[in-house]
Amino acid sequence: MILHLLLALTTGSAFASQESASEMAKCPFDSQCAVLPASVAPEPGVRARAHQPSTPTPAAQAKANPKLETVLTDEASDIQRAIIAIEEQVRRKFSPGKQPATRDAHAKAHGCVKARFTALSDEELEEMVEDKLPEDLRVGVFKKGSSYPAWIRFSNSGGDNQKDSAGDNRGMAVKLMGVPGEKLLENDERATQDFLLASSPSAFFKDVKAYAELQELNTKYDGNRTSIALRYFGLSMLNGNFRWRELANMIGKSFQKMASPIDIRYWSVLPSQLGPNQAVKYSAVPCSGVKKAKLTGQEPPDHLREAMRSTLAAHDACYYLMVQLQIAPDKMPIDDASITWDEEAAPFRKVAKIHIFAQNFDTPEQNDFCENLSFSPWHSIVEHKPLGGLNRARLAVYTAISKLRHRLNATPRHEPTADASWQP
Repeated sequence: MILHLLLALTTGSAFASQESASEMAKCPFDSQCAVLPASVAPEPGVRARAHQPSTPTPAAQAKANPKLETVLTDEASDIQRAIIAIEEQVRRKFSPGKQPATRDAHAKAHGCVKARFTALSDEELEEMVEDKLPEDLRVGVFKKGSSYPAWIRFSNSGGDNQKDSAGDNRGMAVKLMGVPGEKLLENDERATQDFLLASSPSAFFKDVKAYAELQELNTKYDGNRTSIALRYFGLSMLNGNFRWRELANMIGKSFQKMASPIDIRYWSVLPSQLGPNQAVKYSAVPCSGVKKAKLTGQEPPDHLREAMRSTLAAHDACYYLMVQLQIAPDKMPIDDASITWDEEAAPFRKVAKIHIFAQNFDTPEQNDFCENLSFSPWHSIVEHKPLGGLNRARLAVYTAISKLRHRLNATPRHEPTADASWQP
């Protein structure tokens, strides 16, 4: 039975790079782009071992917060193992003049849409019969009166262009623009705040070491799902420490099917800091009254894009962004992504509304622009600093893969901005 399940598993990672560089870097008519500093651009011939992440600002170092996190002695070497493996995967898919270097995961987008992110007021919360937010949640982009234009990219989590009817985890990457405040990184996007979400609340690997192991297996077996799954789970069975929870999580992800990407729930999976010493996770839930689409069993290959296009051609859509406080570190760990934080013990609280405008997003110009966007949890102000080893791995991995892809595609990186005329 276990072997049968292993054969059906997928290897797409919720934490693989959301960074991309398309063959053409374009901006929509009503949006502006800022070219990132030249120091961000890769130098020819630089390989994985030499890559360094963007420089953390002095007051926001990527080092762990001792009140919330710990760092294992071999974390840095495990991160480098992952970088080397993923870079090899990207190179294998790249074909000069034919196939651009693409994302190693979340490769297939359903579309990028324009939205407006607004912190919920006490009056709005009262109308929804929700408690007022305490001041310790009114932090960063959740402060009263905060409102930002945003881009949202919806995607499958796999690294290939598979049919949408295949079971897979889905992604919702949100990028706010014009966000003031001290940024975590120098020489990177100067005024954005990203939230990366997935359609499952937990991962099928617990920490950086397991993540690196999976990436090396993916490279060794050239993406062969059967060989990867047998090796990853089979060896744990032989050594008496079978990854039962991780297996259950992977099975759940592998059989996820949905009719539309804009009527399902998403989670951050990994925690972030909210304020100086408070750990939280995020979740995005569709606004009440949203009519869920239904599967017919005869969906076309790109039915998720088509469903989103049909919905937004007729009316708006919206989500609430919610936060969940870590109240029991032993049961809600920072550094075990395979554990789902208990919502009964620590319920999510609504903090912001994401209004997705009715729009025609499916144009060649906007699709090209979408594929050149870069998403990272480290595109962040200090108040929302990512926590844990896997998030520190993201910083190094995303930077390395970004540099490699942009170098292979000969494409500059752009930070999206929005002026007063920004409208859908």
